[in-house]
Amino acid sequence: MALQTIDTTHRRDTEQTTNTPQTVLITQWKKKITIIIETQSTTGDGNSLVMPTVQIEKQKTEISIPTTTPCNTTTSEYDMPRDDRWEFPRQSLTFGPTLGEGEFGKVVQAEARGILKPDAVTPVAVKMLKEDHLDAHMIALVSEVEVMKMIGKHDNILNLLGVCSQNGPLYVIVEFAQHNNLKDFLIKHRPSPEYSNVDKDVLSDKDLLTYAYQVAAGMEYLHSKKCIHRDLAARIRIF
Repeated sequence: MALQTIDTTHRRDTEQTTNTPQTVLITQWKKKITIIIETQSTTGDGNSLVMPTVQIEKQKTEISIPTTTPCNTTTSEYDMPRDDRWEFPRQSLTFGPTLGEGEFGKVVQAEARGILKPDAVTPVAVKMLKEDHLDAHMIALVSEVEVMKMIGKHDNILNLLGVCSQNGPLYVIVEFAQHNNLKDFLIKHRPSPEYSNVDKDVLSDKDLLTYAYQVAAGMEYLHSKKCIHRDLAARIRIF
């Protein structure tokens, strides 16, 4: 939460009517996020993917609001620039179970109303930071979002669908991997050690070749964007 201090001295003009609303001065300390994206690589290759630079600076702001305004309104510790191309209303998200978590972040299953089609409900996965995260983790998450924006969309990668960056914690909305990860899926559908004439769940050689082709197609697309995955593995939630 943003640190707030309140000047309880009401500003009153005795010559005005009693209907004039009183105001209170609120001082907020927020962390301003600045995103710097170079338009061209310094190597001279205009097609190279350049990592964005994310900076966080603590700033003091003062706002004057009517005393009738609730002081417990949800706010964010960070002031992040809004990108209308990707901004999604957080009230249109309905959260479900946690899919996975680390020390400072987690991924939660959710339903997003209207993210792909008006009024249509789409299953999604939402990345977010835990309350005890550090600024370095916020920088890493914002950088990941900006890279996903630059990469664009492809059928064989996990695509960015939207973000919730205003008036609350940062939510990164990506496609939901229905079958979890490829490793567990392959183990679940491998041939049984016991002989069986009929096993509809066993994957065929054609299935395996198809999956290999799809993974290769996704990596080929990333290569075309001058991007290296760095952690390609069957255990990754991409399926």
